[in-house]
Amino acid sequence: MDKCIKCGSSWEDDDWYFDSWECEGDTVWKRITCNKCGFAWNCVYTFSHHEDADTLEVLPDNERVNNE
Repeated sequence: MDKCIKCGSSWEDDDWYFDSWECEGDTVWKRITCNKCGFAWNCVYTFSHHEDADTLEVLPDNERVNNE
C-alpha cells in the first residue's frame, strides 16, 4: 500500500502518522492515519512461518529454536 485508501494521498506527501506496533498471539498491527483527510485504518499481519536469518530458508516448526 503506497497511498491513503480513502483520499489517495501518496506516501511521498509526508502527511502520515504511524502508531507503534501492537501484537497479540500470532497477529501484529499498526494504525496508520492520513493527516490530509483524517482517515485511519489498521494494517494487520499474521505470523506465517519461521526463516533462517542468514539464508531466508523457511524452517519447519520442529526446527525452530525458542530464544525466549
